[in-house]
Amino acid sequence: MIFDHFNVDVPAELIAETKAFYENIFDLREGSRPTLSRPGYWLYYQDKPLLHLFERPAALTGERQSYLDHVAFQLKDIVAFKQRLAEYDIPYRSIINNEIHITQLFIFDPAGVKIECIFNH
Repeated sequence: MIFDHFNVDVPAELIAETKAFYENIFDLREGSRPTLSRPGYWLYYQDKPLLHLFERPAALTGERQSYLDHVAFQLKDIVAFKQRLAEYDIPYRSIINNEIHITQLFIFDPAGVKIECIFNH
């Protein structure tokens, strides 16, 4: 099995901010997207549409609950990444796990999705 993408439904008033968050923090870039029933963006990592952002209709807000806890990315250069978070004033929680030789940084996107950023040491 290969991970394909993740999908985030975002209130209309947060979609531009959420798109900018993933572009600025994770270097994802807007790419081609087929015509779909709702407005949104596909954000790419290299040539892969990794994140599908959809504008959530106001009528659905608060109607559906999610059980997704978080998504995780394995990244490199924790120092540069922390500098980028500081540049955009994004708080994070850090956990160092020496048993499995990683540092985890936990952040939230503007729509409230928790993101785990994993760095090997």
